[in-house]
Parts: sequence; structure tokens; C-alpha cells
Amino acid sequence: MYTTLSDRTHVARKTYNCDASVLWHHAGYSLLDCKNKEQRLIVEAAEADHWKILPGQLYHKIVSVFDGRIWTHRARVGMQYLCHINGLFEE
Repeated sequence: MYTTLSDRTHVARKTYNCDASVLWHHAGYSLLDCKNKEQRLIVEAAEADHWKILPGQLYHKIVSVFDGRIWTHRARVGMQYLCHINGLFEE
């Protein structure tokens, strides 16, 4: 069973991996899959930052419990949006 404990947007104080970028790549998406200039800019910015969340950037943080374990998902806001509109997240 999946339970969300918190779902908030933060300003990064240190560097984190972007879980949405990992999901984007594992699904086989690339810059060629972007439907417009806004989406291309999001992917290009993430790539320029080596798919990381850098200090000072906004990021989405979800803390949840799944099968008795606590999980933390951190993602650049733009990459989170792209994964969401492409149906990459399980509801």
C-alpha cells in the first residue's frame, strides 16, 4: 500500500539527483520527444545541470510509505511536469 506523508515544493540547499530525470531516461524519452519549445528548454536545462537539482533551484519533494518503507522522491519542477503529462507516474 502507498501512503503519501508529504508533498511539497522546496528550494534546494544542496545538490540532489532528479528522480524525474531518471524516470524520463528509463522510459526512453529524449529531447526529440518534446512537443514544443517550452518542453525542450526544460530538458535542455536539466541536461546542462547533469540531470541534478542544484542549490537554489525549486524542486518537488514527495515523502511516502510503500510496503512499510519510507521513500523520498525529489524532482526538478519542470521534469516532474514532463513526466506527469507523459503518463510516467503511477497513480
